[in-house]
Amino acid sequence: MGLDLTRGGDGMNSTLNIAPDNLTLAFQPIVRIVNEDTFEISDYEVLLRSKDKKSFPAAIFEKIVNNESCNQMFWEWFTLEIKKVLTDKKVRVDINIDPHQFLYQSTWDFLDKMVEYNQQITIEITERVSQELNLKKGLIDTVKHIKDLGYRVALDDISSGQYSFKVVQENIKGIDRVKLSLLIFNDDSTDSKTKNFFIMSWINFAKTNNVELVIEGIEDDVAAKEMLCHNIKLQQGFFWQVPQDLSLIHISEPTRHSLI
Repeated sequence: MGLDLTRGGDGMNSTLNIAPDNLTLAFQPIVRIVNEDTFEISDYEVLLRSKDKKSFPAAIFEKIVNNESCNQMFWEWFTLEIKKVLTDKKVRVDINIDPHQFLYQSTWDFLDKMVEYNQQITIEITERVSQELNLKKGLIDTVKHIKDLGYRVALDDISSGQYSFKVVQENIKGIDRVKLSLLIFNDDSTDSKTKNFFIMSWINFAKTNNVELVIEGIEDDVAAKEMLCHNIKLQQGFFWQVPQDLSLIHISEPTRHSLI
């Protein structure tokens, strides 16, 4: 079943002409390194993709985030798609939710409907700033509500968007995982000493607060080895697996992948 956002809602005329079956879900594993030549899949981040371009459908997602009716249609479609995956009780997934979506009842309706799968789901709150959410509800109350429903909670892309160190520190209660992307260093403007100090600060913060730290943006074996030297065993990135259909990447047993 596809998602058709061609009908309007909330007084807005939706004119994106989105064809049914244009959207799909891709999955990228977060790996847990067992040792230098063996890893296992911890869970999968669920990524929204357009079927034709195989990329993130930014224009469509803006429509979803900024329109209650579109948000409701999106979650109805998403529910059907993700339930197909969660029939396998061994699969754990991370579902990204934009902070602004928590302003809509349809988002909470989705979380209510998915409660039977809550032991398989982590809700990953993305980094985009939502001033309206901060004024009306706040991150602390949002996290508490999600936790009350039995889900794990992760903060995505710490040190980006709304997730400054101060904000993360103030909201760490109830958080199970934080994610830090190496892609923020892609412009080579940060020297290696500063980069390592920055990463170590977050490593120590996660350890002190007893939360998992996932390093994203692992694009080659050099980065994987470097993070393993920092004892970062939860990693995600193209080096480990490009996002694709879950049936193509499901690994149930520890797999050899030499980092030596």
